[in-house]
Amino acid sequence: MKTRPYVGIGPDGNRKVFRSASKPEAETHGSIYSAVIGPFRTVRGAEFMVKFGAGNPHCQTVADAERLASEYGPTVSEQTVYVASAWWHDCDPFVTICGNSPKRVEKAIMRAMRDAATDAYNQSEQEDKRRVHDYLDDIGWSGVNAFQFDAIIPDRIIAQYEDAYTRDTATVTHYPDMDYSDYECLRRGDKDAIVYLSTY
Repeated sequence: MKTRPYVGIGPDGNRKVFRSASKPEAETHGSIYSAVIGPFRTVRGAEFMVKFGAGNPHCQTVADAERLASEYGPTVSEQTVYVASAWWHDCDPFVTICGNSPKRVEKAIMRAMRDAATDAYNQSEQEDKRRVHDYLDDIGWSGVNAFQFDAIIPDRIIAQYEDAYTRDTATVTHYPDMDYSDYECLRRGDKDAIVYLSTY
């Protein structure tokens, strides 16, 4: 059953996004919320209403929230990215991957680990009887963790690219540790973005 996002306002004034398959009524939601706003077309619009709608004369309707949410871009301190690293036993990480989707980051790090194990197997001596899965067992990984953008991307890269990103500058000076297109994909929130970060 299809549900749609709403914003509920509790007795204490706190706002929360929730989903409902039907229009919330006092009989069904009155014990939880004093008022309900919605439905919203997108969760992003509902989340914008939660975060910025209270007392904001520019964000009084669902349409206001949807429009402002589509125009709003989080700062480097507000944006969340997902990161995973992998390493050989007792070694520093050989790969660190950053993206906007935890599932895609996990898929990418698993692929990198399998590739590393396969390479190790292919380069092993003939008398080495270990198989690919044995090498894979020697690789550890961090899991996928959420971080603020500016806690992961070095200040020098942000200083190089952020002004160009926010101003949509036509010409950008390249920074050797990260291509601008990768930076832009991360900042834009592209779900498909997968960026391999420097491990040195």
